[in-house]
Amino acid sequence: MRARTRLRVLLMVQYTRSMTALTTVGIHTLGCKVNQYESDRLCQQLRALGLDAAPGRRQAPLHVVNTCSVTAVAEAKGRKLIRRLLHDHPGAQLVVTGCYAQLRPQELAAIPGVRLVAGNDAKGRLASLVLALAGSSPTPALPPARSRCRVFLGVQDGCDNFCAYCTVPHARPHLVSRPASEVEGELRELVAQGVQEVVICGIRLGAYRSASAQHLAALLRRLAATGIPRLRLSSLEPWDIGEELIGELAALPALCPHLHLPAQSGDDQVLARMGRRYDRATYLGLLARLQAAWPGLAITTDLLVGFPGETDQAFAHTVSLAREAGFARIHVFAYSPRPGTRAAGLPEQVPAPVKAERSKVLLALGEELSAGFAEIHRGRVVPVLAETRRAGVCRGYAPDYLPVQFPGAASTLGRIVPVRITGAAGRVARGRPAKELT
Repeated sequence: MRARTRLRVLLMVQYTRSMTALTTVGIHTLGCKVNQYESDRLCQQLRALGLDAAPGRRQAPLHVVNTCSVTAVAEAKGRKLIRRLLHDHPGAQLVVTGCYAQLRPQELAAIPGVRLVAGNDAKGRLASLVLALAGSSPTPALPPARSRCRVFLGVQDGCDNFCAYCTVPHARPHLVSRPASEVEGELRELVAQGVQEVVICGIRLGAYRSASAQHLAALLRRLAATGIPRLRLSSLEPWDIGEELIGELAALPALCPHLHLPAQSGDDQVLARMGRRYDRATYLGLLARLQAAWPGLAITTDLLVGFPGETDQAFAHTVSLAREAGFARIHVFAYSPRPGTRAAGLPEQVPAPVKAERSKVLLALGEELSAGFAEIHRGRVVPVLAETRRAGVCRGYAPDYLPVQFPGAASTLGRIVPVRITGAAGRVARGRPAKELT
């Protein structure tokens, strides 16, 4: 597959060399935080080459779509976005990359208007490939197009878990960690640019290992010493959190008290069939130890409904796990068979209407738990990083990932503001800058 993909890339680049130079690029991202980091990095690389690249830009003759393949819905979103861009901008040139491009490049190459398909293993040279597709040669660099609020920083790639439902180990099979000095250097640049919060991300973040930082905690200590106001972790697998890491995490003041720990199910038999390395009691025990060591820690999670063989009773166990854990937020996914995974061939596939109904139940429970999480902050003063502003209302996140909105001037954007929480609308807390209330 890799050889065929490389041949197609070269042919497409050759085809476009005689075209008029395309200097404006829109970059569109689906999926995980690692994809978001890689898209941001590509954006900066293209701007360094003189191409006017920007995230989310719709009006452009050249687009890069960074795809996800974790579910059938994710792939469908990728195809829909590609076709929408081609429909709205006839004649636009499209580059498709990411996990979908890695696993099924032929499907994407068959879409009329897609000029280049480059999987994850080509991302290291993607900027030069896009430059060639644009028909341009390097020109004076443009300034970075980067938010000064919250930025993703990728430190690790690859997964070897091979959970029964997941395509990620097929799309990103090699465990690779960036050198700690390289990560620290990039973070220091972000601090110098005024970035207030950096989200440390990886496909299996807890597997981070490098020569000068033998585990994730050692890397985090180095990063906290840069003076970044806030560090946040993207996601950790429960089996990657040992007692030493728990103590280290709780001891870093710059680290936001929020962890995303995918549970996937609350039923022991389903967890075993999924290939998850824990049972219900182990997962809940981990949460208890984390919250005892780290007061104020908020836990968010992923739950997968409709895995083959999930009975009504098994689903009830998942619902009760979510209630017992008191998650601050739940991301709900309905299982879809993924080609090449162990679960695709399992018997007792759950009918689509049942999966839809179970998803509704968990989504409603998630809203209930998130609203309760917001409500317990009433009367507290929390530091909120103002990320967006509309009609005089700023919105951002507290350290524990509570979404907060409050009235603020345009000058508030990009700053961490103490906000007293006065109420909540669903999962979003409302408040006013604390200085206005004193």
